[in-house]
This record gives sequence, structure tokens and C-alpha cells, in this order.
Amino acid sequence: MASSEEQEIIQSTVREFSENELKPLASKIDSDALIPAELFQKLTSIGMFGILCSQQYGGVGAPFETMMEVISELGEASASVALTCLNHNLACSILDEFGSKKQKSLLSELALGKKIGAVASESFSSDSKTSFMLDNDGYTINGIKQYVVNGSFADVCITECNSNNGAELVIAEKGMEGFVQGKSIGLLGVRASGIAHVHFQNVKAQKDRVLGTKEDALTILQLLQEGIWLGISSIALGIAKASLDAAVKYANQRVQFGKPIAKFEAIQEMISNITNGIQSISSLLDRISKVKDQDRNVWDEAAAAKVVATTMATKSAKLALKIHGGYGFIRDYPVERFVRDAKAIEILGGRNSELKMITAKKVLG
Repeated sequence: MASSEEQEIIQSTVREFSENELKPLASKIDSDALIPAELFQKLTSIGMFGILCSQQYGGVGAPFETMMEVISELGEASASVALTCLNHNLACSILDEFGSKKQKSLLSELALGKKIGAVASESFSSDSKTSFMLDNDGYTINGIKQYVVNGSFADVCITECNSNNGAELVIAEKGMEGFVQGKSIGLLGVRASGIAHVHFQNVKAQKDRVLGTKEDALTILQLLQEGIWLGISSIALGIAKASLDAAVKYANQRVQFGKPIAKFEAIQEMISNITNGIQSISSLLDRISKVKDQDRNVWDEAAAAKVVATTMATKSAKLALKIHGGYGFIRDYPVERFVRDAKAIEILGGRNSELKMITAKKVLG
């Protein structure tokens, strides 16, 4: 595992990369709905595809807390890039923890960004179903996973499949007969994260493609779900921070009635609301990530964090747009992208209206 000093280096490296390399490209990435190949190479060079992966496979071996901080930094520059890195790293982490020796051989390429991973569970995509049937040669997989992050370009796709005996996870790879990856869907937000429908048409998979034991399946799915909720919360925090920076910069530059609008009480109140939201969510995620790194169950806390963090991000982005006035609707200004991205991550990983029920049931017993 990476030392504290190494973790600090990772965070400062990502911060510098996000500010100098990623942020200038963010608008083009969004308009083209594409992460350029050269950017993938730069992300690889600073270890962004092996954050959670063991060092023996070329990864960083950082704790989950560090990954959340990294994802937040990336999200402040580009929510699409952050989401792609999040899904990839979650795929690597469960492969590293639960994979067989043969399955872990994939990590040497995944951790170095030579291959891109994806998770197609019921939580990260929609409630679309994929079934598998055991036969003499292994499994036959049929079905569809909708709205899979990295789905259009992933080389390795860890897919939740269902049978009469419950859920299991199967490792599918690009090129397998019947494994069809759709084109990126033209979404309103997080447009470059390769979200697509993935089809399984009589895909034949050997038994050694099943990840972990049957008893591991529920544990893996819970760990994935917690990781998804907390990772999306980190992206939300990044979007809120970007919204604050844009709002402050514009408020200090925009002059009305002979003075910057930052001098007006109404603007100051909006800036204060964004700042307070950021501070609250930052403290919340810091606490939860430390608990998760102690291998403790954070199911309820992660679900609640996803709700409050993404709600806060959307509110912050809308306030930043309001401060910009009419200029906020012009693509030359980034705040309209912040609003679109924030709304998108409210939906991804489970709609907030559904996640609120987890909190309600816990409180009501």
C-alpha cells in the first residue's frame, strides 16, 4: 500500500494535472463527447488507472480515501473523465481482491491503462437484466446492460448476471463472440464517459470467467455499490468546487452600477451557500472514506452521501449559473456544463428518490 508521503504526492500530481492539462480540454471533451487518446496516455502516466490496484501489478495501491480525493480533483476539471476513471478503478479493485490468479493477470494491463475496465452491475447501469445458464462447456449469457459507464470502449467488462441461483459476476472481454458494445449515447451530461448499452447474445463464457465464489457475489456487489455512491459523491464535490471558482471569478470581474457584483449582498449570499455546502460534504466524505478503509460497512452512509452530495452539486451549479446571468447560458462559460453534469450524476448509480428510502427504512426500523 502507498505510504502517506506517496499519497500526498499522488494528490498534488493530480491537482497539477487537472489544472494545467485537463481543465483546458474539458470544454472540448464535453462538446466532442470523447476523451482523446493522448489524454488517456497522460492519465496512465500519473497512475490514474491503477489507484486501488496492488503495486505488484503496476498499480498505486492507495486506500479508498485517496481515490476519492483523486476523483474529486478530476471531477473539478471534467466530470466525464472522473467518471471513467472511477468505474475503471472499481473494476480493478474487485478483480484484485476477488479474482483468481488467471483473472488477476488482466490487472497488469488494466492498471497501466493498456486496457480499460468497466463494471456493468444493476447499480451502475439501469435495472436491465442479464441472465446466464450453466451448460457442459461453461455459461451462456444473454441480455442487456443499459447505460454502462465506459460501455462503448471498455476492453474488460465485469458484468452482474442472474440465474435461478442468484447473482454472480462474469468477466467479459472485447472480441468475445456475441458481446456487442453499443455506441456512446448522446446524453445531456457526462457526455464523454462512454455510457452505452452492452448486449450479450448467446455469449459463451468458461467457468473460469466467474469472479469469486458464489458466496462472494453479494459481498462484491455491496462493495461496488458503496464505491459507486462514494465515487459519485466525490465527483459531485468536484463539480461544486468548480462552480464556486467560476462564480467567484465572474462576480469579481462583472461590474454593474459602478462596482463588481461581488459587492452585492444577494451575490454574497449565493457564494456563501455554495461554500457552506462544499465544506459540509467535504467533511462528510472524509469521515466515511476513513471508515470504509477500515473494512467497515458504510452502506447506509454511502447512500445518504450520494443523495446530499449530488443535490448540493446541482444546487451549487445552478447558483453559479444564476450569478453569471445570461452569460451562464453561453458555452464559452463552463457553468452550463456544470449544471448538466451535476444533474446527470444525480441519476447515475441509482436515483436519489430511491436512495432516500434506504435512509428512511433505517430510521423507521
